[in-house]
Amino acid sequence: GENPLVDLMKTSVSDEITPTEVESLPMIGRDVANLAYLAPGVKFADSYDPTKNRYAILSVNGDGGRNVNVTVNGVDNKDNTVGGPVMQLPLEAVEEYHISTQRFSAENGRSEGAAINMITKRGGNQFHGSAFGYFRDAALDTDEKQADGVGGQISAHPSYSRQQFGGSVGGPVKKDKAFLFFAYEREREHQGLQEQISAFTQLTAAKPFFSGDQPAASIPRPFFETRYNGRADLMFSSKESAYVSYTSQANNSLNDQSDGTGDLTNGNFTVNHLQLANFTVNSILTDTMVNQATFGFQYWNNLINSTFSVPLVVFPSASFGTNTNVPQQSFQRKWQFKDDFSKAMGKHTLKGGVDYIWN
Repeated sequence: GENPLVDLMKTSVSDEITPTEVESLPMIGRDVANLAYLAPGVKFADSYDPTKNRYAILSVNGDGGRNVNVTVNGVDNKDNTVGGPVMQLPLEAVEEYHISTQRFSAENGRSEGAAINMITKRGGNQFHGSAFGYFRDAALDTDEKQADGVGGQISAHPSYSRQQFGGSVGGPVKKDKAFLFFAYEREREHQGLQEQISAFTQLTAAKPFFSGDQPAASIPRPFFETRYNGRADLMFSSKESAYVSYTSQANNSLNDQSDGTGDLTNGNFTVNHLQLANFTVNSILTDTMVNQATFGFQYWNNLINSTFSVPLVVFPSASFGTNTNVPQQSFQRKWQFKDDFSKAMGKHTLKGGVDYIWN
């Protein structure tokens, strides 16, 4: 018979994004978190962290986005400092995307907002792969119109180029027994932030009197990022299997906190390195009992600093010197053990488990 329109066994308010949707839906910046917008009650929220301006911030049921609990293959992916997710996966590596917005079960706890779990892709008995590329250049952009400070406008054409490319490949090592999968994504972006006319005028006027002043009509803001994921699966028998998955994300940028009122010494550099891995064993113990044991690891190191160490000088509409937001650093390392047990008892299902995280 057909599946019922209403799942009588389900008590949580949740949504599952299918592999076809993951592959075919357009997403800004190939950010997999945008899939959450398909679930009722989820909308865009302003970024609360300058290091995450490029990634989707999710407001669930009117909340601000900090209390969303995100896991990858069941492994914790939360930012302990300001909340929200840490690791951003390559889109080509995501097989399943599950979001629970209300009344989620205890296995998805540690959050009052929402619970999101992403499952990475695995290889199969057939070799398969993908490739993509997105390219943009300032030569194809029109001029911008900016205020000249006296009621008129001037034309500007800031430099901008962006290349985003990558792909994936997966297949068997031994048919029906062992499989491998790998996904890679690279982004390179060059852009400039146009300095405000009043700020540039004041900084230029002050340069003869301050040797540390370095005015510029455009502040360079390059961004480079590499993401990749690898997964290996092994089938011991029809009732026993295991897999290991490893994901890395590394990016660096310049002047991502600049606001168009400072000089070249007033900026910053940002370096991020993130790693997440898991080893999972799936066991069908009997016809009615299933167990999944997961060992996980997460590492994150974020540094915001400046190459200049000079006094900060502030004018009415401008400033130069080391800005007050640096240095900053967030560092976290987590080890996790998680075990989920399920037993079918007639029309009922009994579930239990343990989830231990050491920070």
